[in-house]
Amino acid sequence: MGTITCVCEKSFEADIPEAVELSGSTDVYQRLLDGTFLAFTCPHCGHEIRLDAPLRVTDALKGMDIFVVPDHDRNRYLLGLSDYTSGGRIVIGYAELLEKLRIYAENLDDSAVELIKYYLLVKAGAGVTPAIYFHGIENDTLIFDIVGLRNDEVGRIKIGRDIYEKAVNELPDKRQEEPYSTILQPPYVSICKVEIEES
Repeated sequence: MGTITCVCEKSFEADIPEAVELSGSTDVYQRLLDGTFLAFTCPHCGHEIRLDAPLRVTDALKGMDIFVVPDHDRNRYLLGLSDYTSGGRIVIGYAELLEKLRIYAENLDDSAVELIKYYLLVKAGAGVTPAIYFHGIENDTLIFDIVGLRNDEVGRIKIGRDIYEKAVNELPDKRQEEPYSTILQPPYVSICKVEIEES
């Protein structure tokens, strides 16, 4: 149990899970995807509160082990000032969790997906810092959502499966060179660890 304080400034007790196992529970998986898993309704005013809290998400059948660092702790984690640990992967914030769940659902290598995202960022150029998220697979094509190129718009780009396979094959070499080795270093495998510079 934990205490949640609402915007109405009243507090209430709630069962806040610290870990969840997904194998055999399609309901929990769906609630994670639609954002209702860590959502609570204030009994005093009816306001819905979506918690940004640490959470370990595992799936024994898929060999998945993800620890969610709250988004408000992003900078502290990246600076090495927080003590979050993980047996598998770390993500920061709910959006990164959703992306990682989609990657695992499609049986993709998250390192190869991050390589593709890096290539897309380089193509966008320095001074442009969009957020790129894997969305899913459609007709054997990888779909990525791009947020931040234009105000209030989400772009969508399709990448052929052949590009993904090429990225998978490049992984052993890329793990040895910068900036790829930084991006691909577990437990936080992410392009968010590097900045794109002018080429």
